[in-house]
Amino acid sequence: MAGVKGQVQARGVERRRAIVAAATEHFAREGYRGTGIGAIAKAAGVTTGGVLHHFGSKEGLLIAVLQQRDRDAVAAFESAPTATVADELDRWVDVAAWNEGRAAVAALHTVLLAETIAEDHPARGYFIDRNRAVVEVLAGTLQRGVDRGELRPDLDVAAKAAELHALIEGAHLLWLHSGAPTGLAPTLRTALDDQLRLMTA
Repeated sequence: MAGVKGQVQARGVERRRAIVAAATEHFAREGYRGTGIGAIAKAAGVTTGGVLHHFGSKEGLLIAVLQQRDRDAVAAFESAPTATVADELDRWVDVAAWNEGRAAVAALHTVLLAETIAEDHPARGYFIDRNRAVVEVLAGTLQRGVDRGELRPDLDVAAKAAELHALIEGAHLLWLHSGAPTGLAPTLRTALDDQLRLMTA
């Protein structure tokens, strides 16, 4: 019985992965509001009931998709060691390079970020929290740089962190809008290098 149970669980995991992958493609292409559960179910090779069985609702599926995207991005973000501000900024370029190979996933993030301007969007709270967390990560990078004497002591860490966040999100948006398969990482590399020169003591 244990073997049968394990097979059932493995099939369930594979179905969840297939559903999340299909939802990622559809949400990135049509947006959350423009995508129906039926279309996702068909692309994943399951029934609509199967999608609801695994995720409970369309909103539950959306959160699962966002969480998977962030887990993948964090893995890319944390893969390189850091010692300086330049090293830590390099990780954002690493993520940009990672995104170049996953345009649908990058588009999902950008499309949903724009959609969640609407106050009734189910992922609005998720993105508000995420935006705050990203700015905190950037502020931590800059504060460590100030403390180590790498950056100007008069640097407004909070304001510059918010500016860098806007730069990173804007670079992703313009890259996606261009339709070019590559180019995001070098663009972000140049922009962050320019910012680092402005911040250097």
